Amino acid sequence: WNIHDDKTKKGINYIRENVKTLEGAKAEHMTCGFEVVFPSLLQRAEKMGIDGIPYDDPVVRQIQAAREEKLKRIPIEMMHRGPNSLLFSLEGLQENDLNWDRLLKLQSADGSFLTSPSSTAYAFMKTKDEKCYRFIANTLRSCNGGAPHTYPVDVFGRLWAVDRLQRLGISRFFESEISELLRHIYTCWSNKGVFSGRDSEFVDIDDTSMGFRLLRQHGYDVDPVVFMNFKNGNKFSCYGGQIIESSSPIYNLYRACQ
Repeated sequence: WNIHDDKTKKGINYIRENVKTLEGAKAEHMTCGFEVVFPSLLQRAEKMGIDGIPYDDPVVRQIQAAREEKLKRIPIEMMHRGPNSLLFSLEGLQENDLNWDRLLKLQSADGSFLTSPSSTAYAFMKTKDEKCYRFIANTLRSCNGGAPHTYPVDVFGRLWAVDRLQRLGISRFFESEISELLRHIYTCWSNKGVFSGRDSEFVDIDDTSMGFRLLRQHGYDVDPVVFMNFKNGNKFSCYGGQIIESSSPIYNLYRACQ
């Protein structure tokens, strides 16, 4: 914060001028983990003495409350035991709550934390882990020097491409391409389901539902018992600890059940 003063001021002005747009914003239109990361970053900014940010704005307090509610659903101790959605947003958690020796055991095979470049970058800053570094370097090479909020998305991209071709009524013109795409999906399939990217122990019902339906349509033998991984009582959730159930997972689960 002691360099590029003009860019610092530009960023602060952007937050101050646009924070009101969060009022009434739909949670499904926010980036993954926004309610965890945004309040935490503001807390750090306030501790650093960065002025001009509306720390006490009502909408900021609302998002802070959503953060606390989500953290109640996934206790910090539980977060260290196995794959869970908070691994996507490690930069939004309190540093004192993080046991890096345990968390590093939850890395995906590609070195990422739940396919999140930002979460993995934060882990690298704190641990200098070589696998984290290789994931970040590979992401930058693959994305022309930048990084999307999620990488890779090879499962999600293939599934939704096939679905859109079907819904447009032109899938018959791409039968060989669709067969190739679904072969890749089947290699990623497990009895737990799938996630947006390969090599992840974490799974979600949205990608799993879409994958199940398309694989079944094309003759693959996949077991519907996979959906029991997402059942909690008499309800289904996209993944454990989720507060907001968006329309896409519910819709795709319904389509898969048909």
